Amino acid sequence: MAVDHGDQILKRRQELHTTVFESVFSPCGNFLAACNNFGQIALAPDATSHSKRPIVLFQGHSGPAYSLISTDKFLISGGSSEIHGWRWDEILDKTESPLPAWTLKPPTSSTLDVVESNALVFSSHEETLFSGCGDKNIYMWDLESGNCKGTLSGHTDYVQCLCLRPKQSQCVSGGEDGTVRLWGNHVTEY
Repeated sequence: MAVDHGDQILKRRQELHTTVFESVFSPCGNFLAACNNFGQIALAPDATSHSKRPIVLFQGHSGPAYSLISTDKFLISGGSSEIHGWRWDEILDKTESPLPAWTLKPPTSSTLDVVESNALVFSSHEETLFSGCGDKNIYMWDLESGNCKGTLSGHTDYVQCLCLRPKQSQCVSGGEDGTVRLWGNHVTEY
């Protein structure tokens, strides 16, 4: 039997250099999902379980998976060039690797651009997914149609984090440019 040294090298590299970028709980709260720099998504029982090993591990992206959020129906992951929505019921089925239910591609100015989605947040009130990206923009997505319905521009470097202020209908972003911005009826920079 031939030994594939490439597989051994990859496995050793993953053991030594895996970075977990994000983790979230399933809607029921019984499972923890995490994504890593190898594009893998793992699902494990919560900390009260006796087993700490993943019960599901699948390749979510061909490059790193930078961001992860959970909605009632979907586990949403942001990678190097795409955002995927995975149905929770298919992930929890555990019989085979799940396929994305849908995929979004942030706009690019050329075929060489790679727009990684570093941060995701979902407004259930507005049915809008916000993706903070490495191209300095925040994209607003209508998940029902899959269309990008707007772009928030103003950061001068990568957008790294997002959160929502639902009562004020604001999205808050932080970037590598050292600014925090509030997006809504007006834009404020701190």
